[in-house]
Amino acid sequence: MSTPEIIRRHSLATRCLHWINALCVFLVLMSGLQIFNADPHLYWGQFGASPDRALLTIGAHGFPHWATLPAWQDLSTGRRWHFFFAWLLVFNTALYLLVSMMSGHVRRDLLPKRTEIAPAHIAHDIWNHLRLRFRKARPRSTTTCCRSSPMSA
Repeated sequence: MSTPEIIRRHSLATRCLHWINALCVFLVLMSGLQIFNADPHLYWGQFGASPDRALLTIGAHGFPHWATLPAWQDLSTGRRWHFFFAWLLVFNTALYLLVSMMSGHVRRDLLPKRTEIAPAHIAHDIWNHLRLRFRKARPRSTTTCCRSSPMSA
């Protein structure tokens, strides 16, 4: 029997907050398509009244109903969905940052070390990326252990 493989996983909070954000982004996109279907003109800046020239206009067909939220054409309901999930995305991201700072995830895993922002290190990193040579993940002292299933071996 082989030695169990150690797999580093994100914390439960990170995983939950990530998937809530992913769902919010998806639903904001779908409701944005609904808004665009209901009024197929994209205005920019201070403009937006009907006589103004639009920056972008889509055709009469727009986006398919299965790609919009709600599926029927309704500007006000689309805007309600859009702003609800946009605000949920904002609060969820703020919660993620707060949890990440309190757990030390930002300092430990996200912020670069002093040696990593040295010009020589950055140039070396760029050169390696151009040659598609990427550094392997370094082992951590604190890992969550998950045994690999016999089916995956």
